Amino acid sequence: MAAQESGLRWDNQTEEQHLKHANNVIFRAIILEDYCQQGNFKLKKLKRKCANKSKYDGFDEYVETILLNHEITMDHSSPNKTMQNPSHEEIISGLHSRFECHKSLFPLVEPITGLQLALQQVLESLVLLDRVLWLRESQVNKVWLQPIFDPQLSPRCVALCAVK
Repeated sequence: MAAQESGLRWDNQTEEQHLKHANNVIFRAIILEDYCQQGNFKLKKLKRKCANKSKYDGFDEYVETILLNHEITMDHSSPNKTMQNPSHEEIISGLHSRFECHKSLFPLVEPITGLQLALQQVLESLVLLDRVLWLRESQVNKVWLQPIFDPQLSPRCVALCAVK
């Protein structure tokens, strides 16, 4: 359930920002990962930050960015070792095929993200409580939780403090 996005920040996003988020999830997490998994390909970043979020407006722009900033090669640890690395045309075709296969998922991304963010604070609290109780069971008597910054910046904004 871990999420990088703060629920408060996500809730205040514009419709355009929600669309870019949905595109980010679908393009990267579903289409690109599914393409690599289906073809026994390995995805390697060539740069630290490989796809600027401004490229999530359209799938064709995203594919161009992926081809420039990633290397897609055969995964030699897979059982099928006789295949060649895919050409750019094969990658484009394969990604478009995966796009068509998964485009029905687009409307589900933001509602699922909303559910994730609704549960996030409860789950984060359970994890923190579990850690506090474990420390107390380990004979650490002085244990407390200290907010360290605004929760809108990150859902992980609490420090676990302990003195033995």
